[in-house]
Amino acid sequence: MVFNLKKDFPIFTSGELKDKVYLDSAATSQKPKIVIESLIDFYQNYNSNVHRGIYDIAEKASSKYEEARDKVAKFINAESLSEVIFTSGTTEGINFVVDAWARRKLSPGDEIIITQAEHHANLLPWQRLAKELNLTLKYIKLDLDDFTLKWDGLITSKTKIVSVSVCSNVLGPIWKNGINEIKALIEDAHKVGAKIVLDAAQSVPNAVIDVQMLGADFVAFSGHKMLGPTGVGVLYIKKDLHDQLEPYQVGGSMVYSAVFDKSIWKESPYKYEAGTTPIAEVIALGTAVDYLNKIDFKELAKFESYLCGKLIDGLEQIPEVEIFGNRDLIRDYGHLVSFVVKNIHAHDIAAHLNTNDICIRVGHHCAQPLHVLLGAEATARASFYLYNEEQDVDRLLKFLPEAIKYFKR
Repeated sequence: MVFNLKKDFPIFTSGELKDKVYLDSAATSQKPKIVIESLIDFYQNYNSNVHRGIYDIAEKASSKYEEARDKVAKFINAESLSEVIFTSGTTEGINFVVDAWARRKLSPGDEIIITQAEHHANLLPWQRLAKELNLTLKYIKLDLDDFTLKWDGLITSKTKIVSVSVCSNVLGPIWKNGINEIKALIEDAHKVGAKIVLDAAQSVPNAVIDVQMLGADFVAFSGHKMLGPTGVGVLYIKKDLHDQLEPYQVGGSMVYSAVFDKSIWKESPYKYEAGTTPIAEVIALGTAVDYLNKIDFKELAKFESYLCGKLIDGLEQIPEVEIFGNRDLIRDYGHLVSFVVKNIHAHDIAAHLNTNDICIRVGHHCAQPLHVLLGAEATARASFYLYNEEQDVDRLLKFLPEAIKYFKR
């Protein structure tokens, strides 16, 4: 079971990752040649601002920019192009919702629900807002026996926001019944009038996310994790909320009319994209979507989970290794595996593996409270994507015991 796509990625054929193993796609994915060429093409041939000039290259830039919006909308099955807002990434998308929606709508005593498994991007903005507005921040608890979330009975009439990750960047799958459980959570939240925010940074690159099927109000994800450039992301905002949601930022291009004592915003999506947007990056993200549209995501899920299962099988044979995450769920549809080596710091393991040309991520992965809960200062994480190969796992499993032996000496 091999996708054999490394040939499409210059960094693997002629760049610094030639003959190396890259196992950190959960942090950022590598970029296929067509995405890199898309960036170069923009700057070399039609570099211009969008939605302003009426000369030829400005018209072309605007057209390409909106084509990318159309591609993204189809990719996540948005009902309308107006629901796709370009941001700098997942972090800005969630901060957008916090400041443009929640800060204006919530009152002291209202409840926000997140999980104990959140990335800082979906924890810190809510934590700060709760302190500033005297809100109650509640956590869906992680069962440390099976590494899944238990949310029954947590939603009340005071719940106004439920903001959760579809997939953990540390543990992988965290919902026992997968996307169906998230859909059930959304339905329960909507029954009490609460809004749902999904952090989909770890899911959109690896699985089909249908925003209409899910019914979420807001969905945030990043371009750089799905073969696109850094500095660009997407915030899906359900059409029903556009008249209620004020712009996150104000400035150039997003205003329909401005006089000295008042201004009138444009309609969505333009009222939410103030100033000069990441034009080249948005266009290249559209190219990344073109590439991903050629991938069978069911086969990708099988491939990634196969690699995860192979890695778990190998790690289970190493007595010093402790694996975090629900192994059954990871074997079914995971794309990453996190672990620690007892009595050896994760950074030392990573440094030794690096001398053997193996790139993994170590640390608290911007999920420090989760690591405190797990009782781990830092974990090592291997994550897979469509350009990985079975021999990448073999190489990691070959040199990890050598690293352990070296530090035990």
